[in-house]
Amino acid sequence: MASGLKSCDENLVGCRVKVWWPKDKSFCEGVVSSHGHSGKNLVMTLSHRFGPNGYTVFLLLDLGCAKLSSYFSSFFSLLKVVCTNGVEEILKPRKKDYGEPLPDVLTHEGTEKHGPAHASSRMPPETDNVKDYGEELVGCSVKVWRSKSKTFSEGVVASYDLSCKSIWWFTNGVEEMLNLRNHRETAEDISADQAQKARARDSFSMYSDNDMDAHWHAAKKHKGSTFDLLPAGASPVLSKNQKVPKLEVGIEPIDPKLSAVLIDDGLVNINGYKVKRATATVLEAIFAKYGDIAAHCLYKSTSVKASLLEVICNIVQRLQFYDFEAILSDLEAMENEVSDVEASKIKVSWLQEHLANVRKVAAFREKSFQLKKTKGKTGLVTKAAAKELKLRQAELLLAQERFKEAEKRVTAIRLVSRKIDDDILESESEEYFWKRRLDDLL
Repeated sequence: MASGLKSCDENLVGCRVKVWWPKDKSFCEGVVSSHGHSGKNLVMTLSHRFGPNGYTVFLLLDLGCAKLSSYFSSFFSLLKVVCTNGVEEILKPRKKDYGEPLPDVLTHEGTEKHGPAHASSRMPPETDNVKDYGEELVGCSVKVWRSKSKTFSEGVVASYDLSCKSIWWFTNGVEEMLNLRNHRETAEDISADQAQKARARDSFSMYSDNDMDAHWHAAKKHKGSTFDLLPAGASPVLSKNQKVPKLEVGIEPIDPKLSAVLIDDGLVNINGYKVKRATATVLEAIFAKYGDIAAHCLYKSTSVKASLLEVICNIVQRLQFYDFEAILSDLEAMENEVSDVEASKIKVSWLQEHLANVRKVAAFREKSFQLKKTKGKTGLVTKAAAKELKLRQAELLLAQERFKEAEKRVTAIRLVSRKIDDDILESESEEYFWKRRLDDLL
């Protein structure tokens, strides 16, 4: 039984199956989006909306417990369940949990053997209207062109809502809803047989309400076939036998040239100049204030002009967002770049004036710095002189006190000297008096 299932497991991809959930004693319905082998076990990714908690689950199925007869049974032994909410549960169901297959099972062609229909793995009928076979898309592998990432996404259509013309599909375990707006018709000069073959071989294109630039390519995956996914940055190219298809509701078809522009390296057209998206807003502001500054450029090539304009935009961005120190360190380089651009007759006088003002600010900044530096040195000298003056004042006070003491001593000495002089005069007078009396002896 296991070998038979191994040989047919690829046929399960894109089929709607029902897997017995032992824990809940019920079937889970979904669409098989991938398969593989791990030893004797079948590893299958089942995208579903009707199982427990509505999560997409990744199933590890035991081939030994799978039951085969003349049809495929979705009656598998569930060994491991990993939900997209991060919950991992290991189940060890007992044999009695399975019982016999219920009558609601699937044949290996993906059609029902008993009960209501649960499989829709057949190719969509050859019709010109996607809306006519929306239900038949269930179980089909799909390719989705992402205009933002410039890549295809791969998934499986899980259900179709006829009331709102929308489909649910799964990619990498993530569920998305797409509202079908329109589809591409076949070019008028392609015959009906070629159109049918093209529909069977190529992808249908549908539009989503969420992203008018996204192109949803849905195609049934044949046995053994693989998706031809375009690499990142590549453009979807029509086959040489096809022309650009027409649309019904006035949405312009994608021009291959336009696609090349869209996937260009982030270039934006500003007044005929293709510049990087990062500099587009700056260039718009420059044109709004100063006009087309490259109108009289010596170079005629718009790509060369765009390169020179990007140089100007980069300088403006540096002047806007750099701190002043960084601007000063890069000022000479910016002046040289502006001079080179001016040599090509691009109007940059406004930018030169701004850089000249920056240079003036830098000059006054340097002058202020030098004055502050001199002021700092003067402050140190002033502080030293004040300290010396204070010391001399202290010395002066001490000298004044000593002077007063010396003055007092001098005054005292003078008084003593004057007293001595008086005593000398008095002594001399007495001597003269007594000497006269000695003369009166005879």
